[in-house]
Amino acid sequence: MEETLIIDAAERFLNGEMSKEERVFFEELRRNNPEVDRVIAEHIFFIQETQRFSDLRKLKTELARAHIVTGK
Repeated sequence: MEETLIIDAAERFLNGEMSKEERVFFEELRRNNPEVDRVIAEHIFFIQETQRFSDLRKLKTELARAHIVTGK
């Protein structure tokens, strides 16, 4: 399976955009193919880390704004 298709499927899975049948097939594919599972696991980790970074950046921005507004 082409890596870009696997990554697309992983994102659809994470976003809850798969039908029940697609989810079952996707989960079975991961169980039966270690290479596919590795690619998916790496992409999921990447997406989660990107989201954590984004959340931290938003928090720092909010704290900086609060600091400017309060003058402290």
